[in-house]
Amino acid sequence: MMRRWALLGIVLGAAAGLVLHAPAAWLADGLARATDGRVLLLEPRGTVWQGGARLQLAPGRADPAARVLPGRLTWSWGWDGGAPVLAVQADCCTTAPQRVRVEPGWSRWTFGFSDSLSQWPADLLSAAGAPWNSLQPEGQLRLQLQGLSLEWSGDGVRPRGALQVDALGVASRLSTLRPVGSYRLSLQAPAADAAPTLRLQTLEGPLRLDGAGEWVRSAWRFRGEAGTDARSEAALENLLNVIGRRDGSKSVLSWG
Repeated sequence: MMRRWALLGIVLGAAAGLVLHAPAAWLADGLARATDGRVLLLEPRGTVWQGGARLQLAPGRADPAARVLPGRLTWSWGWDGGAPVLAVQADCCTTAPQRVRVEPGWSRWTFGFSDSLSQWPADLLSAAGAPWNSLQPEGQLRLQLQGLSLEWSGDGVRPRGALQVDALGVASRLSTLRPVGSYRLSLQAPAADAAPTLRLQTLEGPLRLDGAGEWVRSAWRFRGEAGTDARSEAALENLLNVIGRRDGSKSVLSWG
């Protein structure tokens, strides 16, 4: 009997050690399979619980529009009040770890993000597929989170809090004008009983973008337009044709 208990203890100890020291390569393999090669962790080091890698994003497996984030991405797991917390930091783009608090539930999960300010290369958007892989945007994306959380349930994902993305010094291979402008996209979801909203506005530049959106029945509905003045229209013609549906000198932006 004592031998059986000893053997059970050895097996359980080995299993616990395997889980605690699971290599980061296991996470990389699982993420590659789950995303069909769209998200890859290159050169993984460390463990599933604390490690690092280079991050590659792509519209599809072996797609030429794949982009690799400069530097390395590091991660670690911890606990906060009984809830698991993931801390992620990118060498290129964050000055402090972005913390994500995970609150699981029976019918819904909540992911709470720490307030943060970070800056990312705009060419990462090319990895999102059409129309970004045609636009091949350049510039910088400044991302600011404030009180942001995402609630997942059977009805989809609902945001709460505020998110602001400033696209600064944007250029595209479809236009000889460089840059075409700078823009701000704001998400506001102040209360559970109010529909989240989006607002797109131009900060500066010859290409003018303007629009607004609203969360309707678990999906975004957005309407806007893109335009320019007569002096810049010829240089922005190709860009206007791709980013929306042409209506005279303007392009209509819409989804949902």
